[in-house]
Amino acid sequence: MSTSESNYSIKYFLLLMQSVLNYTPAPKAEGKVNWQFLYEFSIKHSLSVMFYYAIEKLNEEDKPQGEFMPYLKQMHQEQIVADLNLTFECERMTALLSERGIRCLPVKGIVTKADYPVAYLRTMTDVDVLCDAENRLEVEKIFLQNGYEKESVTNKDTAYRKEEILHFEMHTSLLSSESPAFDYFSKVWDRVSYKENSSIAQMSLEDIYIFMLEHLANHVLYGGAGIRMYMDVYVFLQKHQSELDKEYINKILKDISLLSFEKQTHRICENWFSGKEEPDVTSADYWFIINSTTFGRAKMSFLSD
Repeated sequence: MSTSESNYSIKYFLLLMQSVLNYTPAPKAEGKVNWQFLYEFSIKHSLSVMFYYAIEKLNEEDKPQGEFMPYLKQMHQEQIVADLNLTFECERMTALLSERGIRCLPVKGIVTKADYPVAYLRTMTDVDVLCDAENRLEVEKIFLQNGYEKESVTNKDTAYRKEEILHFEMHTSLLSSESPAFDYFSKVWDRVSYKENSSIAQMSLEDIYIFMLEHLANHVLYGGAGIRMYMDVYVFLQKHQSELDKEYINKILKDISLLSFEKQTHRICENWFSGKEEPDVTSADYWFIINSTTFGRAKMSFLSD
């Protein structure tokens, strides 16, 4: 495949993503598209379900007929089931924790997916939840009593799995102590709100956004970040920008040295997802993201948020 064909195929992929994110008609390709390449590319960036959703928006004569289409369709169907199961299980397990008086804060994908045009399009393979460190053993007891097996343990989280698709990462800290934002997010409990009559917490919109940027910056610094991590920022801002306390956000981003990173991230999101300009797929910053897996280095690509 030539460089020009590759570049146009990636541009067209981004145009398809735009059509989903912005509720616009899927565009007809104006150049040669390598659909097999885009099928593999969409998997690499954890966007295969959205890719299939976008393809289904095309006129029938413009849809690809490649051998990969049944696999894409199957991924799409399986993701609907997986999303329903993970969402239900998150609600069930956090309710159990709350009943035991354990405060819990769902974060990352389980929160972000609510901002997408259709929630299941924001795929995830696990649920991330923050609990207090002093409740770690009680949390473990609850998960083991509910059929989960303990998969792994680090100094700030424990992973649990049940069956094939139910996977939780229970955190006692959102960030490593090396992060410039560690002190800020170590006090996150002081700023959360709670669901009525429960210990299930939710971050402020400002903290969701600041954490999203810090998490993205951390991936960029230590291995890279793919298209979907930038897409998360775009859909969040599309839905919540007018509600944010920008003065407060600027202060915190300045304190944790992320103001310039925010501007760079906005530039990339605007170019790729807004539909207001031709997507850039050749400049260094953009090419770095395009050549990443979802979360950066290939050896990290099995991780999920």
